Amino acid sequence: MAALSQEAAALRHAVLGYRLSQCIVVAAEFRIADLLVDGPRTVDEIAAMTGSDCSTLYRVMRLLASEGIFVEDQPRRFALTPLAEPLCTGSPSCLRDRVLAYMSPSGWGAYGRLGDAVRSGRPAFEHAFGTDLFSYLEAHAGEAELFNRAMAEQTAEAAPALIQAYPFPQSGTFVDLGGGLGALVESVVRECPGMSGWLFDQPHVVEAARHRLAAVGLDEKVKVVGGSFFEEIPAGCDLYALKHILHDWDDDRCRAILTVCRKAMSASARLLIIEVIVPPGNEPLYGKYLDLSMLVLTPGGRERTQEEYRAMLAASGLRLERTFPTMVGFEILEAASA
Repeated sequence: MAALSQEAAALRHAVLGYRLSQCIVVAAEFRIADLLVDGPRTVDEIAAMTGSDCSTLYRVMRLLASEGIFVEDQPRRFALTPLAEPLCTGSPSCLRDRVLAYMSPSGWGAYGRLGDAVRSGRPAFEHAFGTDLFSYLEAHAGEAELFNRAMAEQTAEAAPALIQAYPFPQSGTFVDLGGGLGALVESVVRECPGMSGWLFDQPHVVEAARHRLAAVGLDEKVKVVGGSFFEEIPAGCDLYALKHILHDWDDDRCRAILTVCRKAMSASARLLIIEVIVPPGNEPLYGKYLDLSMLVLTPGGRERTQEEYRAMLAASGLRLERTFPTMVGFEILEAASA
């Protein structure tokens, strides 16, 4: 067999990345990183603790170790590495729930229909499952719970950088629109004790959020309200936020959301749009992977440029006032009523 060129070998490695992804999912599902926090373990010990087949598990762990995710420090014994630490429960950069959500049956199945999405212009998710993502999640409680945990995990990781980047007021009312389980509103009201909070999301989401906020002692500090941001949101509050919301929708639906926001806002109120902004050029960017997810999962969702958001705000009766970059890839766009 002829040796592959360096370029062909690199391309083959990229194409085979889905196999590595599935091995990472196994490590996350079996909580293998947690088992190695206190030190290395043999594959026999890990298999016994996870109820798995020793021989099969070893082959998965061997591949992971070859990519720097765990290390085989002695024959058939594995230890944590920096690349594996984000799979640990409680890690400052924990990715476990996101790994499981990215590679859930719906996520994995949808990406298999990417070619159909490119041909038709319709989401790959609809080709795979015959419905849209949010209707699917409403009907599949287990995957919906995982999706909400993954979003909360991401927000909890990003929240300190968001709070550092934006001058949140020390008093007033903060509303997190589409706030999931409440990770952002929790961080804001803890950092700004004079502020009260609202969590607004779909009715089937807010019940879990209500229990979570009560468990962390914020049931009196944060009001939890169910509804649709396409119809009506709490009016007369001081600061509203749409974090990772507009990228789910096409331009018309985004303008509908923004128009509802404008109607609820007083002249002094501000709206924060927290999204990944895509710059021009060929540089590698997480936002370009995120944009592909929007293509696969949503009808018209996409990552946008700052100018695209500026135009969208203007068409909705809002104006872009200031922008705030963050250390975690998001940009905060502050808008006011025009």
